[in-house]
Amino acid sequence: MYNTYMYADVSVVSYAQKDQSTFTYSVDGFSEIKVGSLVTLKFGKKKSFGIIRKIYNQKPNTKFRILPIESLLNIDPIPRSLMELADWMIDYYVAPASSVWQLLIPKNPATVPRKVFDHPSHQT
Repeated sequence: MYNTYMYADVSVVSYAQKDQSTFTYSVDGFSEIKVGSLVTLKFGKKKSFGIIRKIYNQKPNTKFRILPIESLLNIDPIPRSLMELADWMIDYYVAPASSVWQLLIPKNPATVPRKVFDHPSHQT
């Protein structure tokens, strides 16, 4: 049987641990979701923002219930280079991932204009 469900590993902006932990969420109904997309989701008892780090089709082997992503924000995905910078900052400074993400994304990304991350033009 063909599985049409998709799953994503998400960095949760409010997760205040000093590592690069991701959490798995289902991505049903969001065909336009990409790595770097900003989403809203339920994390614990609160609503939070997350950044899609990896997308896959096979359901992970876990005993935990996989919650769905609530919404996809109408913002351009975070560029891979910015995600790599965040990973480096978390590792190098042993900083909580939440602190790094809060530096790199708008305070409330749901209320900012669509084009958040400008890509510099390369002129020769």
